[in-house]
Amino acid sequence: MHPDPLLLDLYACPSQPARWPQVLDRLCDETGARSAVVQAFKFEGDGVRLHWQVMDQHTAAQQVLPQGRLSLVDNPRLAHHRGLRGLDRVVRDDDLFDRGDPARDALERRLALLGIGKFIGNLQLLEGDLYLGVALHRAVADGSDFDAATAKRLTALAPHLRQASELSARLQHSERHLAGLQAHLDGLRCGLLVCDAESRVTWMNRSARALIAGGRSLQLHGHQLRAHNLAASAALQEEIGRAGAHTRFMSLGQGDDALHLALRTQCAGEALVLIAVTRAGDAAAVPVSAWSRLLGVTAAEAALVAALVAGGTMEQHAQRRGISVGTVRCQLKQVLAKTGTHRQAELVRLALLSAAANVLDSVPGVGD
Repeated sequence: MHPDPLLLDLYACPSQPARWPQVLDRLCDETGARSAVVQAFKFEGDGVRLHWQVMDQHTAAQQVLPQGRLSLVDNPRLAHHRGLRGLDRVVRDDDLFDRGDPARDALERRLALLGIGKFIGNLQLLEGDLYLGVALHRAVADGSDFDAATAKRLTALAPHLRQASELSARLQHSERHLAGLQAHLDGLRCGLLVCDAESRVTWMNRSARALIAGGRSLQLHGHQLRAHNLAASAALQEEIGRAGAHTRFMSLGQGDDALHLALRTQCAGEALVLIAVTRAGDAAAVPVSAWSRLLGVTAAEAALVAALVAGGTMEQHAQRRGISVGTVRCQLKQVLAKTGTHRQAELVRLALLSAAANVLDSVPGVGD
């Protein structure tokens, strides 16, 4: 059995949406149609809500089909009572319209102005109360109807069009979901990256890219994750190779520039390793308003918490705010009482474990 070239092109469309017009061009060539349109829609009141549509290149060049909501004035074939007559079968206008229906005459006049005439189509139910409609039209100057061979071809092709459109919808949903997930992970202060057992990085969030861009303790050579020298790179590779369900830890570099790494996989022998990276000297720059809301403290007390979390001292905070150290000590006592902590170290620990210390206040664009 020889492969069907149209089906080969059709099933490439979910991953390559730009190929849809080529598929419909081929369908027009095979059937003698002047126009081929595929639409996914949902019935809505006196019309339909279009969710997605593609068309052959000639149709796309000649006109702009309606987007969004399509009224029955635009296409009376899509009236609920008419459209469902074409469910799971190939139909012509004689099948959809009652004898003498004025809506058919009005539609044919409007389509004639667009250069298209005789119609054949099919309707199928998709997931989520969506329908997939396929419409082929002859050129208006071509008075011949679509023959039985064309109807047979469309009948055989219809389930493949449905499956390809469903695959496209699922793939697009997955891509949108992954893009949203990436945006959320880009909002974390902690650098996150995924690599294989050979240290080849397959994904990283924005914070990890920023840490690696510094190029001091952790670097990328191509897609290969490396440390700042050969010995450290060998140690890093060893830790990646030994990563398992129990988290392993290591440090690269020294002082404030040292990077702290936590490595783990879901289970021993897992192909992908998750590495969480933070810089030792980085302080959590949390907005004062966040501490006010989370800890139930005043604005002045929240400013003190922010200063302590950022690594400052009470003396430095007093000088910066132009108040006495005694006033700052009084504020600290109030904060400790409100948060149920007893020492400054406990307060800082509480703050650093908060969600506010782990989520960026704003996330610049990916290209920033």
